[in-house]
Amino acid sequence: MFKSFLMALSTLTCLPIPYRLYENADAKRSAAFYPLIGLVLGLVVAGFALLLNELFSAKFNALIILFLTQAISKAFHLDGLADCADAFWSSRSKERKLEIMKDSHIGVMGALAIVFILLAKYVFY
Repeated sequence: MFKSFLMALSTLTCLPIPYRLYENADAKRSAAFYPLIGLVLGLVVAGFALLLNELFSAKFNALIILFLTQAISKAFHLDGLADCADAFWSSRSKERKLEIMKDSHIGVMGALAIVFILLAKYVFY
């Protein structure tokens, strides 16, 4: 069970957890830890935000927190967003869309999606 937790931590964060610690069977079990890891990361970021609140302006704090959330999570969700935007806004066949989503390169629509979501998050912080 601990190996599954380490795998989830390695997948969702930038913490350097060696991959050789776990096996493929741990991948399924690791998903059970995702909510817990999300909660802990959220609490860490919230605590950091409370500390920053006393030091800097609200706009600067929002920028720092936005950066921190993406850095801790390796921009995991932004990568998926960019892949989906590139594929679904490509007006291609279903098979080609799946190929585009597997491609590691970012396209214009993926870049636009990232810019807009980060701007929206900044505005609403």
